[in-house]
Amino acid sequence: YQEAVSARAQLEPINDFRIELTASKNYSRNLTAYFRYDEDSGMYRDFGTPIEQGSYSISYSVIRTAFSKEDENGVSEVFKQFQANRMDIARRLAMEKGLPLPENPDSFPEGYGGYQQDVLIPAFLSAYRGVSTSKIGLTPFQNFPIPNYRITYNGLSKLKSIKDFASNVSLQSGYQSTYNVAGFQ
Repeated sequence: YQEAVSARAQLEPINDFRIELTASKNYSRNLTAYFRYDEDSGMYRDFGTPIEQGSYSISYSVIRTAFSKEDENGVSEVFKQFQANRMDIARRLAMEKGLPLPENPDSFPEGYGGYQQDVLIPAFLSAYRGVSTSKIGLTPFQNFPIPNYRITYNGLSKLKSIKDFASNVSLQSGYQSTYNVAGFQ
């Protein structure tokens, strides 16, 4: 199974000022099962557990938190938020499964520790994207691609003082970020 989605938009709100937005999502999944001939039944039968493997990539944005400040020990505010988010995510996962929450608000629910993959990934995505833990999905596969952008301005070439020195001056700024889950099984 393979899914590929891409979108591109180009806006020119004023002459020589362009904004290009691009978004993408790619998901592929392979299921492998092994079969062997069974002489007793005269049929091919599967043996072992089928193996599901795949990869996932989506345009994503962490620009809100890219320049977060660090404390005197070099620990960023966004990393501290990631650590705090683990408790919220663990509690959401436990509630989703109908598991009881511990009475102590500083304790992780049974079955969902602070270093568990199911807890870490959504906690990380929430912190580094700069959104509330209640707004982030609980799977590593986020549904909606967040656009990347490139801004270009070519209007400086039309100024007489610049025309004398250069035939073309272009200012560009862009942001590109991709979230990848490679080789999941």
